[in-house]
Amino acid sequence: MTNSRRILIPDEIQRSELSFKTARVQVWLFIIPCFLITGVFTFLAAACDSDLESAKAALFTTIACFMPAITAIVICLIKHIKISELALFPRLKGNVSVYAIVILIAVVMSLIDQPLTSAIFPDVVQFQNFDGFVFTMNALILFAVSLVGMISLLGEEIGWLGYLFPRLEQLYGTIPAVVLTGVFRGVWHLVMFLVIAPDTALIQFGMITVTNVLLNSLFIWAMKRTSSIIPAALVHSIANMLPSVYAAYTITNEELFIKNYWQMQMVSLIPTVMIAVACYMILFKWCKKL
Repeated sequence: MTNSRRILIPDEIQRSELSFKTARVQVWLFIIPCFLITGVFTFLAAACDSDLESAKAALFTTIACFMPAITAIVICLIKHIKISELALFPRLKGNVSVYAIVILIAVVMSLIDQPLTSAIFPDVVQFQNFDGFVFTMNALILFAVSLVGMISLLGEEIGWLGYLFPRLEQLYGTIPAVVLTGVFRGVWHLVMFLVIAPDTALIQFGMITVTNVLLNSLFIWAMKRTSSIIPAALVHSIANMLPSVYAAYTITNEELFIKNYWQMQMVSLIPTVMIAVACYMILFKWCKKL
């Protein structure tokens, strides 16, 4: 059964033996409350309009973002599942090179899309008044901020990668589980989009789902190599924060930017697609060795 389903489980993590029925129950035991409670706290955050309630809105938003982790940890406590199974520990020994690779990939992926977009949309995106020193300092500051922001993104990765992915992997195999985890991430974001920006929720859902399905291949590759979710959280954090370093240098025509926004978003996906294809090929290659 293991070979037919193409399951690749990290050797260093001793996971509890689960039947397919139990794995399926635990998947939905995670999905349903996680999505519902995320929606509730997102609604509460959106309902806080005044400045006096901004702290409350920030609190509700933080809880919503941490719901994958909170749900996973609560289930682990109730079901007596070892927290170590969530792959929380960095496991740096013997894996420093993997950490270096994923950080490099995240930085390159985050910084290459804007020059690429500038080349294809020269009337919309250009580097204006470029100050190399200021740019470098901004990049370093945002890089540091992204490392701090990784703490909040652990709220996602603990749930999606540490808890949900291994159960989907047991049910469907590694490659389908990579894709399904990305889809579930997208639907979880849709819950928030429907509250925060209902007019563009479906479009944003489509884009973020595609991105998650693509990047999940890198996340899972890194998790398989290190038996840890930390590398995925690093990539996620850097990819979220670092692109904003371009904000002061690029957009030269706001009207054209809005008009070409989604085309530009598709172009910005090119580096992600290239990385994802490489990682999916590695995962398929691993599967063939089983």
